[in-house]
Amino acid sequence: MESDVVLILETKNYMYMNLVKEALENRDIPVLLKSPMGYYLRGMFPIDQGFFNLRLYVQKEFESEANEIVQTIVPPEEML
Repeated sequence: MESDVVLILETKNYMYMNLVKEALENRDIPVLLKSPMGYYLRGMFPIDQGFFNLRLYVQKEFESEANEIVQTIVPPEEML
């Protein structure tokens, strides 16, 4: 049986993505970080952010808590 996952954050800002990811993991919330292209290319470009959309997913059961964390950390203008 597949578990349902939900998108909680999409941004091009690697710093905010990493802060949210760390905060979720510190609360024992498993995360899935996806980028259609580019996360694996990190370090090959002189700038870490701005090129690719990063997407962070959590299991549906953690959606409410995860969204609270995102809203606390990420300014609305950084979300896509």
